[in-house]
Amino acid sequence: MSLDDRIEIDGRVTSVRELYLRNLQFESPIPEFASALSVNLSLITSDGFIVVSKRAIDGIGGYSGHIAHALNECMNLVSDRSSNGTLSLLATAQRGINNELNIEVAEDEITFFTVGVDPQHYFWGVTGLIRSKEFTRADIQTRRSIGSKEHWESTQLYFLPHNPSAVAQFMRDISQTEKWQPIGIVCLIQTMIAEFGIKATERALCRYAPPRRRIISTISGTND
Repeated sequence: MSLDDRIEIDGRVTSVRELYLRNLQFESPIPEFASALSVNLSLITSDGFIVVSKRAIDGIGGYSGHIAHALNECMNLVSDRSSNGTLSLLATAQRGINNELNIEVAEDEITFFTVGVDPQHYFWGVTGLIRSKEFTRADIQTRRSIGSKEHWESTQLYFLPHNPSAVAQFMRDISQTEKWQPIGIVCLIQTMIAEFGIKATERALCRYAPPRRRIISTISGTND
């Protein structure tokens, strides 16, 4: 059920969002609706490629068919625990990357960036980056093809050159035909900043800025 599905209560048609999720304070999640915490990670191969994915359509709950980061995995409250029994983002990341790409990562290969919220789905998520020391582009392509349990979650992987201009150009070009998962853009830009610095990232994004969309006024019929 979507938060925006229309439901009838006491003769009035409304939605869950209209009833319970208006004027939100995102720093204080409502437990009954904040039902998932996702780990969202970019990935850089050992030979320097930045990995971007295209999410599948079938079997994907949110943002199906969208361009996204390399790993999107929800925390499992039963299995994703450290040796002392506490919930572990590291365990989620290691399980997810193994299931989706059939590779292994160590703790020192993972950097976490920020915590944010997707207001459309009322999901909280953590962003970050995996810098693989062992697996090349060819390794990942092979591993994924021969034994990835959840390879079906993405239909395509893109391997971007390790420079800010190439990443920004990819973002601009693919946006002409594809839609982005919002947190995918966040992950990729945070990765650019972590790898190339703020100024180089800003220069690349300005150089390859997406074209401005033409907005048609529905009131006056004029172009804004």
